[in-house]
Amino acid sequence: MKPGDAVTVMADDYGRDPITGKLVSSSAQHIALKRSDPRVGEVVVHFPRAGFLVLKS
Repeated sequence: MKPGDAVTVMADDYGRDPITGKLVSSSAQHIALKRSDPRVGEVVVHFPRAGFLVLKS
């Protein structure tokens, strides 16, 4: 996956609520995606790689 790709991130155990957005950056330790929320506008959400699945949307 590369920056700008549409991705979905969700926990790999419980609470598997999917979060979708555009990939901003990723490494072996983190993933960051930009998404829009009607309450706050555009935000970049950061997740650790451990414990989370990243799927191309």
